Amino acid sequence: MKKYYNVYRIDKENLDLINVFGSEDRKEIANYLNIRLDNLSKYTTKDIDKAPNKTKILNNEHYLIMIDND
Repeated sequence: MKKYYNVYRIDKENLDLINVFGSEDRKEIANYLNIRLDNLSKYTTKDIDKAPNKTKILNNEHYLIMIDND
């Protein structure tokens, strides 16, 4: 089973998630968010109801990663 990682931006006003990037490559995701690969799991969740430990802040916007298993 392959994992696909989706990066979502969190809209501050209504807390909607907006898909901004996706990849099967963990390194691509880490580079996109400007985080170290070994810290990827801190920003990752499998279920939107379970928030990750952290959200990544870029340009005053918050991002998280969700895993979509195929």
